[in-house]
Amino acid sequence: RRIYVSGCSMGGMSTWEVSAAQPELYAAIAPVAGHHNEQRQPFIASRLSNTPCCVVHSMVDEICPWKKEEPLWRSVALENTRLEIHATKTIDHCSMFQKTFCDESLVFDWLLRFRRKD
Repeated sequence: RRIYVSGCSMGGMSTWEVSAAQPELYAAIAPVAGHHNEQRQPFIASRLSNTPCCVVHSMVDEICPWKKEEPLWRSVALENTRLEIHATKTIDHCSMFQKTFCDESLVFDWLLRFRRKD
């Protein structure tokens, strides 16, 4: 009932892909500084319509630019009322792991709010 998936950068991409492949398995997901393959956007969005998603991303990320990720978030949000986006304006891509998983508890606290229904 409490299986979560989260990852940073390439792990953020894997978070989108793995959770879309088996959304019924996860209570919630949290991609951090992730990117996605544009061709996979419709599949990912349709599959995650009922999965709580906490996106953590930097507006100044030059490796996984905010603008390239926004279309996926908008697509997910069309069907998913439990999508939250947490943005930072001062942390670069390479520092997102430290900020998200070591310096703050936001993602952990957010994930623990959710359980899969039996």
